Amino acid sequence: MGGSRRYRGVVAAVVLLAVGVLPRLPGWAAADPLPADTRRTIARRAGEAVAALRARDTARLSRFVHPDKGLRFSPYVFVQPDSDRVFTRAQVARLARDPGRYHWGAYDGSGEPIRLTFAEYHKRFVYDKHYARAREINVNTFKRRGNTTNNLRSAYPKSVAVEYHVPGVGEQRDHNWGSLWLVWQKKGAAWYLVGIAHDAWTI
Repeated sequence: MGGSRRYRGVVAAVVLLAVGVLPRLPGWAAADPLPADTRRTIARRAGEAVAALRARDTARLSRFVHPDKGLRFSPYVFVQPDSDRVFTRAQVARLARDPGRYHWGAYDGSGEPIRLTFAEYHKRFVYDKHYARAREINVNTFKRRGNTTNNLRSAYPKSVAVEYHVPGVGEQRDHNWGSLWLVWQKKGAAWYLVGIAHDAWTI
C-alpha cells in the first residue's frame, strides 16, 4: 500500500510541475517551448516510466515502449547506435526476470565490453540513484555536466528528452552526481519511449 501511494505521488508531482500548478518547486525546466498538452502527456508518461524503473517492473515499463523502434539502452549520454542495446516491447516486458548476459556497449575509459544481466545493468546504468525523487527535471535541456558529449538531440530527431538529475553531495559532489534520461518520440497521436540513457562522472 505504501509503495502504491509513493508511486501515485511521483506521477502526481511530475504532472503538477508540468502544468504549472507548482511553479515554485525547483527542477521543471524546458529549453524548447512545448504545447501544454504535449507537456502534460510527457510529464505523466515520464513519471510513470520512472516509477516502473524504480520498481524494476519491466512489464509496466514495456507499455511505454515504441511499438516499431523498440527501446535503446545507452550506458552514457553519447548514444552509439551500433553498440547500444535495443529491445522490442515484448523483450522489455521480460527483462526483469531474464538471467541472460547482454553486451550493452563499452565501459568509459577502459573500452572493455559491458556484459551484464539486466539486473546488473539496471543497478549501475539505469536506476543508480533515487531518480523518482529528483528535484531537478529538465526537458530538452542538454547541459554539459561532465566530460561525456551528450548527443541525444542528434541521435533522436524530433524527440522530447526528459532528464531526472540528482546532484552530487559532500566533498565528492563533482563526481557522485547522476542523471537518468528518458527519450520520447511520437507515433500517430501517442508519445513512446525510444531511449534510456545514463549520465555520470566519467574518466
